Amino acid sequence: YEASINPPSSYVGQTVNYIISFLDIGDGVGREGLGSADITIPAGYSVDTTQRLIIWTSTTPEKEWVATWDLASNIGIHLRSLGDKNTLSNGETVSVQFTATNPTSAGNYPWGVVATTNSGHGGTSFPFTLIGDNPVTANKAAIFIVRDFPSSITAGTQGTFTVTAKDEYDNIATDYTGIVHFTSSDNQAV
Repeated sequence: YEASINPPSSYVGQTVNYIISFLDIGDGVGREGLGSADITIPAGYSVDTTQRLIIWTSTTPEKEWVATWDLASNIGIHLRSLGDKNTLSNGETVSVQFTATNPTSAGNYPWGVVATTNSGHGGTSFPFTLIGDNPVTANKAAIFIVRDFPSSITAGTQGTFTVTAKDEYDNIATDYTGIVHFTSSDNQAV
């Protein structure tokens, strides 16, 4: 099986419509079709568990699956087919869509997933990591921080300081490529 997340990356604090898809790749090792899947949403994400989960399959006619919020220990989503005739076969996918607000710190946030075959008597579980671990990056620059600016300096003497572009959550905006202009009320400043 393969699983993927879309979008594969996003910004801190951003509210995103996520789609997680599971593909039965039918790798020829005799596994039965995908019958259920569990998704663990990483810590730091904020989800409204009263929202409706949207689910669909790639088949015609569409196979019957349900999605529910799993609040037992971690916030997660449980997907399952409604009976053996609805399990996925080679090349078929099941997808779930939901909205989550990203963490306020940049970093990699791996989502946990476990796929289970539907053997009619419990199935076999296959844990794996989503393709694309959803790195959350800093937003666009919202403020500029000036550090190490000398409190006084003799006219004509060179000085150094650091300017850092940060987003609204105090993360460094690493993709900022704009120009910063400085002005001074000192008529001897160069």
